[in-house]
Amino acid sequence: MTLAIKRAFAQQIYAGEKLFEAQPESKQIQNLGSTVTFHWYTQERLMCQIRQKLRFSSAREMLQTLQPETCLPGKTYDEAVAVYESLGEAYANKPMVALELVPIEWMTGVLPTTKKTKSKAAMVQKTKKRKKMEAVPLITRPGMSNPHERREAEHRPEEGEQTDAQTLVMKMLLEATPSTSEEQSTHTVRSKLRSRLANICEKGTKMTGRRNQTVQPTT
Repeated sequence: MTLAIKRAFAQQIYAGEKLFEAQPESKQIQNLGSTVTFHWYTQERLMCQIRQKLRFSSAREMLQTLQPETCLPGKTYDEAVAVYESLGEAYANKPMVALELVPIEWMTGVLPTTKKTKSKAAMVQKTKKRKKMEAVPLITRPGMSNPHERREAEHRPEEGEQTDAQTLVMKMLLEATPSTSEEQSTHTVRSKLRSRLANICEKGTKMTGRRNQTVQPTT
């Protein structure tokens, strides 16, 4: 059971000065031996055990029976009546319940339920979901331990194949045959160039094949 109370009253209960806490009679008030937690809209709480539960027809009857000092320390009868009447009709002229309390624990650092607290819980849940998704392994080809190797392989030519640039150079060289008398004089130079470029393309193809072999899975 949780009840609202002024912090000053909670301090008096904890110090043993205030023996009874008066509350309007309601179904929320529990029986002997039950625990009650008092709050005053801060992070602090006071937990007590109900030792005795007394019912009165009004606050005046309660004060006359129990004496004002046990309910409101430092107050006279008239002052105590004025305090309860200032709290509203429910405390002034309706049935009251006086709870004799035994302090158990003064709790600090108890966070009230707020939108911020709920938002933090939602963030924790979102983080757990993200970590769970990250734990799922990526689908990769055999021999590729990470996505970086996979991207490299996608742009890497297969063994024995030529790149588009190499194919274009070979085509231009094969089509470059002399057709006039002036071109006949440079035919020898062009032949040497074609031979050199063809060797370069062939070396590039062999190097590509070696790279492909390094990423093949071991058996």
